Amino acid sequence: MRTRADTGAPLPALATAATAPVVLVSGLVTAGVRAARETGAVLSAIQSLPDLVRALDRLAPAADALAQLAEARSTLDELAAQVRHLPETLEQLRMLHEQVVAVACDLRALEPEIQGLAETTAALDESIRVLAGALGPLQGTTERVGRLVDRLPERRRRP
Repeated sequence: MRTRADTGAPLPALATAATAPVVLVSGLVTAGVRAARETGAVLSAIQSLPDLVRALDRLAPAADALAQLAEARSTLDELAAQVRHLPETLEQLRMLHEQVVAVACDLRALEPEIQGLAETTAALDESIRVLAGALGPLQGTTERVGRLVDRLPERRRRP
C-alpha cells in the first residue's frame, strides 16, 4: 500500500479520485433542491405577510382592551380565589332565608295578639287622659289642703 510521505496516510485510490466530481455534483444538486424548497417556503411566508398585516390591523383596536385586561389580572385572580367560597356563602344564605321565613311565620301567628295589644294600648291611653283630666283639679285642691294642715296647731307640736 502506498502512503503519503508527509502524513503517512494512504493515498486515495484512482477510482475514488474519479468519482469525486460525481459526488461533488450530486451534493450540489441536493443543496440546490434544498435551496429551492427553502425558497418556496420563504416565498410562501412573504405572500402571507399582507394577511398578517391585516390581522395586526384588526388587533390594534383591541390593544387597549388587552392592556386593561392585563391590569385587571390580579382582580381576576382574586375573584377566581373567592369563587371557591361561593358554595359556603350560598349555603349560609339558604339557611338565613329559612330563618327569615320562620320568623315571618311566627310574626304572622302573633299578628292577632299584636292587634289586641294595640287596641288595649289605645284604651289605656284614653283612660290616662281621663285620669289626667280628673287629677288636674285635685292637685290644686291637695296643695291647698296641705297648706291648711300645716297651719293646724296640733300639727306644729309633733316633731
